Amino acid sequence: MREIESQDLLDRFLEMHPKRIDLTLDRIQRLLKALGHPERQLPPTLHVAGTNGKGSVLAYLAAFFSKGGLSVHRYISPHLCHFHERIELNGTAISEAALVAIFKQCEAANQSAPITFFEITTAAAFLAFSQHKADILLLETGLGGRLDATNVLDETLVSCLTPISYDHQQFLGETLTEIATEKAAIIKENCPVVVSRQPPEAMAVIEAQAAAKNAPLWRQDQEWSVRTQAGQLIFETPNIRRILPSPALFGPHQFDNAGCALACIEAIHHHAAQRSPEKAFPEVSALRENGPVLMEGLQNTVWPGRLQRLEKAHPLQRVPEGWEIWLDGGHNPAAGKILSETACHKWKKRPLHLIIGMMAHKDIIGFLEPFQEFAQKQTLTITAVPIPDEHKAVAPGDLKQAAEDLGFSATMADTVPLALQALGDGPYGAAAKGRVLICGSLYLVGAVLKIQC
Repeated sequence: MREIESQDLLDRFLEMHPKRIDLTLDRIQRLLKALGHPERQLPPTLHVAGTNGKGSVLAYLAAFFSKGGLSVHRYISPHLCHFHERIELNGTAISEAALVAIFKQCEAANQSAPITFFEITTAAAFLAFSQHKADILLLETGLGGRLDATNVLDETLVSCLTPISYDHQQFLGETLTEIATEKAAIIKENCPVVVSRQPPEAMAVIEAQAAAKNAPLWRQDQEWSVRTQAGQLIFETPNIRRILPSPALFGPHQFDNAGCALACIEAIHHHAAQRSPEKAFPEVSALRENGPVLMEGLQNTVWPGRLQRLEKAHPLQRVPEGWEIWLDGGHNPAAGKILSETACHKWKKRPLHLIIGMMAHKDIIGFLEPFQEFAQKQTLTITAVPIPDEHKAVAPGDLKQAAEDLGFSATMADTVPLALQALGDGPYGAAAKGRVLICGSLYLVGAVLKIQC
């Protein structure tokens, strides 16, 4: 008989609750108690929620802290290629043996009680983090905040709220006020809150929640700001001004994400010692003063699947000579706007072909509509594809129809490789030099990356 593998346990976890998403904290709190409360034995934790940019902010922070000599745990979701990516111990994805061990502990402690996939795997992550020492834990919410399985900590080093926009309305509410209310609930009593630029209605909710929790605010464009000047990143607070190189991650929005990460470091420096002397964080204060380390962190940040260019050696490089292939897992209207703005400002001199797959319940029109601005200036075409092994993906025919309703030229293909092979026969011709952007879902991007993983 073969040894049990992590995928065997993941498959069992999917069967433990009739719903994939069922927001409440009761089940995970019960399991954490049975496990001996590993969530109370974690390193100092930076907790991030928001609609877009969470992973990028944590990627910058991981680079800053690790380059500064700190050991870093990180929890993210979803993964791209393998589940192990979600639980990073001291900068490395958890091993198969360690993952199987914590999964078995959680399964035994749960005693076959109903629990969702994300809840039991989050409990497993907390168990792993509690068993391995680190200087800091970077913790990303899965969905929302108030009832997200990660929101079981009594205090955090910093709460961070990246831009809030429309997504998952069926779970979080139909208005920005409702969505922000869910996400701002990660704010903890007396713990500082770093806030990216927000719509006014979302910022009003955040400010009210912070006031109720006596949580110091670090808001973009108020307590801190970031801008680009001559290709450099300028980060400012009332007390400091930093001139740093451009972030390694591509796109104008990455200046804001990098600035948010720098603001988190400022918040830790200013507030950790104020809460109690034993909670001072001299390592972060030293990092804050180390310009070369911050520069190195910015220039070496890695975050796959977010405006990532495929290398020429990738098996999918079957496009005409001179073409580029890019990937991005953004899947909501705000992500569509960011991608369109990037295309308009950085890619406007060359044609663009979108290969798109999306999950059900996503706003297809909202995601695609911003690309109309690019299409007014340059050739843009679309191929709709299924997402491999995802039965809840939108049918390519529905994606094609939505694109055509917006005035785009659209086709369908059964796979990404077939979509790429068809480019040379399309309206561009083999001699054209354009760009392909594979987008619309992290699951689609993950399927592409998995080819070389």
